[in-house]
Amino acid sequence: MEQETEGHLVSDHRLLSQRTYQQIGMTFVGLCFLVGTVYVGYLYYAGPIIAEEQDSKEFESIVADLASRQKEMTYEIVPQALSELSVPDLVEPSQADLLREFSEATKSLPETLDSEMPSLYNMPVGEITYVEYLSNLPLEIQQPLYQMHVELRHLTTALNKKYPQVSLAERAGKPEAVRFIESASNLDGALSVYPSLNVVESYFVAEVLAKEFPSQASFFREYADMYIKNGIAYGHYSALDARIATLLVDDYLTQAEKSEQGKVALQTLEQ
Repeated sequence: MEQETEGHLVSDHRLLSQRTYQQIGMTFVGLCFLVGTVYVGYLYYAGPIIAEEQDSKEFESIVADLASRQKEMTYEIVPQALSELSVPDLVEPSQADLLREFSEATKSLPETLDSEMPSLYNMPVGEITYVEYLSNLPLEIQQPLYQMHVELRHLTTALNKKYPQVSLAERAGKPEAVRFIESASNLDGALSVYPSLNVVESYFVAEVLAKEFPSQASFFREYADMYIKNGIAYGHYSALDARIATLLVDDYLTQAEKSEQGKVALQTLEQ
């Protein structure tokens, strides 16, 4: 049987084929729209996260490269760091006190955690991160700051060897409750607790930013404080361990301001 369509006679077979192609075409267009929508959404929501991860990896790569070149570590900013900067001998609270501290700290954590520990180098500086801020600095400021990161990492690693310590979670009698423990290591890959390298670097980053942006100093210090408290909640270190780490950074910065490179970098930030 034939049907008339727009003045022409077409067979049922041809009409069926035409409709089939139209349906396939509409389906294809719909799929393209759906894929495009999903992709745009992915870029909108996931793009900033991917960019932050790349920034953090770039920073780690730069600092790791500097550290790898200095197998025999040379402290350029604070030459006497190993001999003049240290921490008090370990004074261990009771297990009951540590358990109480750990249990109280975990109450601040959200029910669902990220799959990885957030990077402290993504601390926001306006609309950019600390990594981006550092990469945009003039070389006469940028290079000494990178060197300070390297020196603090080596110094902390040396002190961890002198004062080996297990995690807060283990000392509290709950080793199974520790989180992100792989992110709490030093340059040697050993656990960094007394002092904690994560605390050292987060506090250092906040103090550097506070020098250049004094009107926002409280924001940077509160951000670092939140990061440090999360480390307690993860079971990495105690509040006392963290306090010792911040005092170490204060001592380091005091000494850094006495060296030519450190003085230029730190005082320029304050101008």
